[in-house]
Amino acid sequence: MAMISENHRSIFYDKPYFGFGGGIRTRNENLIFGTIELRLIYYPRTIEDISSFNIRLTGNLRIKYSAGFVRAPGFVRYN
Repeated sequence: MAMISENHRSIFYDKPYFGFGGGIRTRNENLIFGTIELRLIYYPRTIEDISSFNIRLTGNLRIKYSAGFVRAPGFVRYN
């Protein structure tokens, strides 16, 4: 919730701005996306150019190298 007002008015003159939100978050260490999060937000009362709905999908991408590219260190043999 936020109370916004002009300089010459009290913050209690207008109605407050507030929003409702919810979401879902999943985590799996075996997938390329470790964590995926979906957020839904609704603002019943907004100002000029702001949308009433907001949807966000975020995730962290982890690159896993296969065993063929990365090997344990070894000795160099000369002929």
